[in-house]
Amino acid sequence: LLAGGDSTRMGSPKHLLPDADGTPFYLGRLKMLRQSFPEAQHLCLLLRDDSQRPSICIPPDMDVHVLSVDASGRASRQRGPALTIFAAFSFDQRCCWLVIPCDYPFLAAPELRHLRAQYRDPVTCFKNSQGLTEPLVAMWSPKALSHL
Repeated sequence: LLAGGDSTRMGSPKHLLPDADGTPFYLGRLKMLRQSFPEAQHLCLLLRDDSQRPSICIPPDMDVHVLSVDASGRASRQRGPALTIFAAFSFDQRCCWLVIPCDYPFLAAPELRHLRAQYRDPVTCFKNSQGLTEPLVAMWSPKALSHL
C-alpha cells in the first residue's frame, strides 16, 4: 500500500484522511488487502520517510510491515511513486508486488482479485474507464524494475 505522497493539494497526508466510518484511509485499505489476499506473503505500508511513522497505528495481528523509502542508493535517481516500488523490491526482491495507492477508497477486492488473475509478467496495470493505465494499481515482477 503506497502512502508516501506529499499531499500538497489535500493540505494533510492523504493516508490519514478518514474513511466514511472514521478509519484512516491507510488502515481501511490494509484491512481490505488482508481480507482479499489472506495468503499473501507480505502486506506492507510504504511511507515516504521515517517522519510519517509516528502517525501510523496498525494492530499487531494484521502482520503489516511498515517500510520507509530510502532515497539513497540504487533507486535515488527515481522520484515519487516509482521510488516506493523500488522500496518494496528492496524488502523482497523475489516476489511480485501488487501495489495500490492509499487514496483510491473505492477500489475494492473484486477489482484487485481480477487484476491478479489477469497478471502477465513483467507488469500488469489496471486500465481505467478512460482507457488510461494506472501504474500504481498494478502487479510488478522483479523483471519490471527495468521499466521504471
